[in-house]
Amino acid sequence: MLKAVIFDLDGTLLDTLGDIHRVANLVLKAQDFPLKSLDFIRMAVGSGVGMLSRRILPEENRDDDTIGGITEAIEEEFFQNGILLTKPYPGIPEMLYSLTEKEIPMMVLTNKPQISAERAVTRFFPDIPFKCVLGVRPGFPQKPDKRVVVESLRVLDAPSSTTGIVGDSDIDMQAGTAGGLHRIGVSWGYRDVSVLKANNADIIVDSPLEILDLL
Repeated sequence: MLKAVIFDLDGTLLDTLGDIHRVANLVLKAQDFPLKSLDFIRMAVGSGVGMLSRRILPEENRDDDTIGGITEAIEEEFFQNGILLTKPYPGIPEMLYSLTEKEIPMMVLTNKPQISAERAVTRFFPDIPFKCVLGVRPGFPQKPDKRVVVESLRVLDAPSSTTGIVGDSDIDMQAGTAGGLHRIGVSWGYRDVSVLKANNADIIVDSPLEILDLL
C-alpha cells in the first residue's frame, strides 16, 4: 500500500493538449512555419518546452537560435493565455479531495515550466494541499532524471518504497524506475497504454478513483 504520491500534471491531472496545440500553432504561424496537427502535438509533448520546440520545427530549422526563439515565444504565450482550454480530467478533483481527507502527502512533478505549472495548479486545484509543485527551472534537471525524484521524496518526507508516481508517459515511468518508485500509469493521457507497459508500469488505471485503492 502506498503512503505518498507524486503526480504528473499534463495528461494526468489536467487535459492541457488543446492549449498546447493552440499555443504551438500560434507561435509557428507567427514565424511562417508549418502548423501541426493535434495528434502530432500529442506525441511531441512530455519532455519539456525546449524539446517540444525542436520537434515541431522543420528539421532544417532546428538550430539552437531558432529553437530558443520558439521556446521563448511558447513560454510567453503560455504565461499570458495558457489555460483557455485546459480542464481537469473527469474524476480527478474527487480523487484529490479523497486523498486530502486521508491526509496522503501529495505533490506535482512536471516537465512544464515552473511558473506555468504553479499557475495551473493554483487555478484548478486551489483547495488541494500539495506539498510542492516542481516544474522545469533553469539550472535544474527534469524528469526522468533521478535527482528530481530524490528532491521530490525529500519534499514529501517519504521513502521510495511506499511512494508512487502517477503519470501518462514513458518519461513518468522512467522517472519512477530511476527513483525506485511504484509506477502507476494512467490510460486517459497522451500516450498509448503500450508505451506505459514498455516502460515498466507496475499497474495501469483506467479511472482516477482506482488510485484510491492503492493507498
